[in-house]
Amino acid sequence: PIRAKGTTNEIVTLISDHNTVVEFEPDVATNFLVPAEYATIEEAIVAAHPAVDNIIVAPGIHYVISPDGIDFQGKSITLMSTDPDDPDIIAKTIIDAAGTRYYPRRAFHFNSGEDANTIIMGLTIRNGFMTGPLGAAGTYMLTPVPYEPMPDGDTPPPRAQRGADAVGDSYGGGILCENRSSPTIMNCVITDCTVTGAWGGDGAQGLSGEFSYIHPSDLTNVLTTNDGQWGGHGGAGIGRGYGGAISCRSGSCPIIKNCTIKDNKARGGCGGTGGDGGFPDGGDDSEGGYGGTAIGDGIGGGIYCDGESTPIITNCIFSNNIASTGLPGDGGLSNIYVYQNPLIAAQLAGYAGYPIPFGGIAGGAAYFADNTDPNFTDCTFIGNKAHEAYMDYDYTIYSYYSHRVFQEGVYVNTFGGALYAEPNSTVTLTNCDFTENLGGAVLVESDCIVDFNDCLFKDNQSTNRLSYYGYPYGYYPYSYYPYSYYPYSYYPYSYYPFSYYPYSYYPYSYMYGYPYYDPYGPGFPAIDAGGGAVYIGADCNGVNLRNCEFQGNSAYYDGGAIDVESDANVVHCLFGGNTAGNNGGAIDGSFQDSNDPNIMTTLTFNFESCSFAGNKASQGIDGWGGALCLMDFVGTFTDCHFTDNTAKNGGGLYMLDGTVTVNGSNISRNRATGASGIDTISIPPSYFGVIEPIDMGLGIDIGGGLA
Repeated sequence: PIRAKGTTNEIVTLISDHNTVVEFEPDVATNFLVPAEYATIEEAIVAAHPAVDNIIVAPGIHYVISPDGIDFQGKSITLMSTDPDDPDIIAKTIIDAAGTRYYPRRAFHFNSGEDANTIIMGLTIRNGFMTGPLGAAGTYMLTPVPYEPMPDGDTPPPRAQRGADAVGDSYGGGILCENRSSPTIMNCVITDCTVTGAWGGDGAQGLSGEFSYIHPSDLTNVLTTNDGQWGGHGGAGIGRGYGGAISCRSGSCPIIKNCTIKDNKARGGCGGTGGDGGFPDGGDDSEGGYGGTAIGDGIGGGIYCDGESTPIITNCIFSNNIASTGLPGDGGLSNIYVYQNPLIAAQLAGYAGYPIPFGGIAGGAAYFADNTDPNFTDCTFIGNKAHEAYMDYDYTIYSYYSHRVFQEGVYVNTFGGALYAEPNSTVTLTNCDFTENLGGAVLVESDCIVDFNDCLFKDNQSTNRLSYYGYPYGYYPYSYYPYSYYPYSYYPYSYYPFSYYPYSYYPYSYMYGYPYYDPYGPGFPAIDAGGGAVYIGADCNGVNLRNCEFQGNSAYYDGGAIDVESDANVVHCLFGGNTAGNNGGAIDGSFQDSNDPNIMTTLTFNFESCSFAGNKASQGIDGWGGALCLMDFVGTFTDCHFTDNTAKNGGGLYMLDGTVTVNGSNISRNRATGASGIDTISIPPSYFGVIEPIDMGLGIDIGGGLA
């Protein structure tokens, strides 16, 4: 008899009459048990048939072998825990990538066109850590390149070799789907995964005296010194990290459902660590090398999707995911031990590097590139952040020594703390909750379709985007080292970490040696784009918000809840306790004039059965519209209510240059600080049919209900 399982081609030649019986057996799944039958998941995948089989993983910690992650090799099989519906079993069944900066490793890599029949189910996936290219560490050389002299005589010995700079990007700290691979990921927890741009090499450790060297002025003469050798500088890391937990590329559209995606990070390039100084042998003491600079952006702390990829995401929780700058390297230790005052020793250590963003950090939980369709149903976004992180110092105290190390202590929020969508996308949110996200909850760029239904936006914040030192986005674009800068120009005598001189430094000078790397990427909206909960850019053809609630959101700029620059239809929505630092306590609706007569400048707003209560726009110089500030518009209000809103001008509504129709609505108990009622003083005629107030000067207060 001939027996075959799966898809096979069998040829039988009969030389005479013969009775043949063909029996078809059901294609029954085989269970492969890890570790009872197979020591690793990778071994079980190799043994599995191309389809149907199950790989069942017992509770415990299961480590990943390949640095690229577990590869399903295109097989339509299921990898699962013993009970994928039991949260306790899920928490105890762990796929641990155990990735580090020096040994990057993700958990899974789908790259063979897997479809929805390839399933990961009921697992905890943790500790993926992927970087871009790694710079080579400095090594001992008689004549280091570059030769960076220590301060000693006519032919000074060199400090130890610096780590090499590195340039490049990385994708998917935990899971990477590419080449139109679209598996199903369900009932999983994906946590503590990180993706970064390139990482600079560590500076070499300084040698202890006596040590030998060759000075470039005389390559035939080997010299010696009894000084301690200064540590080498860390190399710069330049690049972007895309998708701390999951990255979807080149047409990959996985199904992600019933998953928790938490505590993941996407970072820019990271700097190498400075080398420690060596000990002298009767000569001079040494200092540590400086840490390497971290240049670039983290994009999509939880999920990143490129322009061809649109996953289907349902019933998932996104919690405390972060898109941020890279980590600069710490400086190396000085050899000097000061028992009486260890902080003095710390001051002689090398300075930490510095983070320099490209200016595109966004999407704390999720980032979707252009021409995608972000679609979330029954999802929760809580405590996600998109920000730039700047230096603070902490002191690590050893038994008789102290070392100053970099730590993130100054944060500047950017855009899309939960979700960022590039232009030409269709953004659909259904029954989703957004709570306490920083950088605003959702940012939708221009030319998109927006459809939000039955969503809650609560306590989200869009804060000041000026840095600690006053530059937009917290970005120090012009000065890193005093007066001039070249990647190898470190100033061990005059350098001071807070000396940033405007207009003398441009960080992309690093790019001169890497002509194929684009540091610019997509641009952000204007720095003052508001919307504590939602920002919607210009020319979005179809903005519909239905049955949504906006509570306690705040914006440093305009639109405590929503800042919109497109036509919008808002139906059965509630706005309560939202605050704007400038205009529109709940909503600011206006078009940023491009000075192009061919671009639409009048917006159309339709509000039906909406309530606005306790919103405020009373902090800024203008303070227009406690509930709404609308400009250059045609508006219709049907059965809407404005109660107990506060602003400097127009406690309920501030409307300028527009036509408005009000049907069956109520405006009551609103307050303009310093005035009350409907102010009609100094109101000239308007072509658009709405009273057009004159702001009489800085902080003049008019219009308690309507201005």
